[in-house]
Amino acid sequence: MHNMGNSKVGALVALLSAAGLLAGGCSSTSPANGTGGSSGKGGSGVSGSTGGGGSTAPGAGGTTGTAGSGAGGQVTGAGGNGTGGSGTGGAGAGTGGGSAGMTGGAGAGAGGTNAGNPTVHLDQPDQMIQGFGINDMFGKTGLPASLFDPNADIGLSILRVGMDTNGAGNLESAGMAGDITTVTRAGGKVIGSVWSPPANCKTNNNANNGGQLCSANTIAIPAHGTTANGQTLFSADPGMCPASSNTSCYTSWAQTITRFATTNRLYAMSLANEPEFASGPASEPTVGGYPTTVYTAKEMVEFVKVAGPMLQAAGIKVIAPEASEWNHLWDNHSVCGSVPSGLKSDDPLNCGCFISSSATPSATCQAAAAAPCSAACTSGGNGYDYGHALHADAAAWRAIDIIGVHEYDMQRAFPWPKSEFPKDKEVWQTEMAGVMWWPEQGPSNNIADGVVVAQWIHSALVVGEASAWLWWWYPGQGDNEGLLANGGADTKRHWTLGNYSKFVRPGYMRVEVSGSAPSNVLLSAYSGPNTVVVVAINSGTSTVSVPISIAGGTAPASCTPWLTSATANLTSQTAIPVSGGSFTASLMGPSVTTYVCK
Repeated sequence: MHNMGNSKVGALVALLSAAGLLAGGCSSTSPANGTGGSSGKGGSGVSGSTGGGGSTAPGAGGTTGTAGSGAGGQVTGAGGNGTGGSGTGGAGAGTGGGSAGMTGGAGAGAGGTNAGNPTVHLDQPDQMIQGFGINDMFGKTGLPASLFDPNADIGLSILRVGMDTNGAGNLESAGMAGDITTVTRAGGKVIGSVWSPPANCKTNNNANNGGQLCSANTIAIPAHGTTANGQTLFSADPGMCPASSNTSCYTSWAQTITRFATTNRLYAMSLANEPEFASGPASEPTVGGYPTTVYTAKEMVEFVKVAGPMLQAAGIKVIAPEASEWNHLWDNHSVCGSVPSGLKSDDPLNCGCFISSSATPSATCQAAAAAPCSAACTSGGNGYDYGHALHADAAAWRAIDIIGVHEYDMQRAFPWPKSEFPKDKEVWQTEMAGVMWWPEQGPSNNIADGVVVAQWIHSALVVGEASAWLWWWYPGQGDNEGLLANGGADTKRHWTLGNYSKFVRPGYMRVEVSGSAPSNVLLSAYSGPNTVVVVAINSGTSTVSVPISIAGGTAPASCTPWLTSATANLTSQTAIPVSGGSFTASLMGPSVTTYVCK
């Protein structure tokens, strides 16, 4: 792992570069022992590197991460996964009134939790899967019904729609009503989200380009963001809310959201979309102006306590905070590593601390990684770290049913801080794609891109323990935001998403996978009625054979592979017998193969 000159940031880079490779799933990469990061102030500490990697022969457990110390460090060392056992992250104790440090999740990627070949443990369930889906906002036409049919296509089961500033329509989508009908008839779930209140309830008096929901809790946002040419992206927020808006907008906006959700009979409704992102000029690293709203962690807590109970009283589940970067659920660091210039992502609250998304960070990212989070950001809920802030307020936590998040920029999931508090809510990843200025922006429709998308899904399900995973757009847009390519051409990502959605059906349980697999191979497993599903990703270029055992329940008689490769689009292959509870998976490289075992 590249030494970034800062122990706590370098440690998190080690964890994140491996995240999504193994945490309940199974994989193997080179070892990278490390120590936990020292904490930042009020929650800017970051995790240590993963423990030493496993191999096919027995070995030592991973190195335990060292706890951070300091003024309320939020993250300590990550537990290492080793071949002989798994290390556990140290539990840090904050000082000076700070909160206890968060134990890092098990190290991801370096070997399995047990020595030997991979084993699927049917008696070790993790999270329930609610489904896979897609968004339809800004669409010119409705989505094809076949997309939600597991026999005709990939069997998506969740639709996410978007409310406009007036609480009507669907962010310029012409097909929302028809799409809701399509998904409902297919037995799926429909959820919603919001992008911005009307301008008169915004501190910048504009639905676009950030700004905050007017309230007495609002703090002024300073100028922030830098382009590749060194220009400031955003001027200081003028803070234009009159006193009347500060007292009325929370309630009026919550009522508008509830009315939209009830009118459209939604299963769940999010209270914000990407609350730590302010849209701006169409230059790296931003993609142009559109409706966005910024919330500090404190503001998110206060609004959740107003809007959440309204939705729950109407029988609608509440989603929050729907952060753009998964890291902002549990930390104040933002991501650095845009393409091609290696710039810092948007940091509207000026926390000023970053982690790199690349193993070979740019000079900008190296310098950014050396800076601590600002004291203002790490105190009083004035930064990101939404998950900790919401959990710390009992009323806010009760007002949330689903933890919503996106997977942008870092393109990896973060584990739930189970050493601090148990995972008592589902996590849903509600929007992800290859977007402008970040890796996999495209345009591309090849198997390499398809494999990367499968790795995103694996990371969300295995590391982040997500119960749902949703793609962004369906039609092609000239980059990789569409499930299809520009002009409607098919893509491999369409079918590698299907490697999960077609076979891992709503109500299935993800189950643990132990053992070690060849380099470049990721495994995850799921159980349903009389069915075991194993999804295998081979990012290498050579075909590899992986013996897989199924334990802790009744072993199936055979497994049918469904292959997506350079030449196959989720194509059924010859069934493989299961003998003595084991079968051998032959994984073409590169490819994604789903084994449906009955």
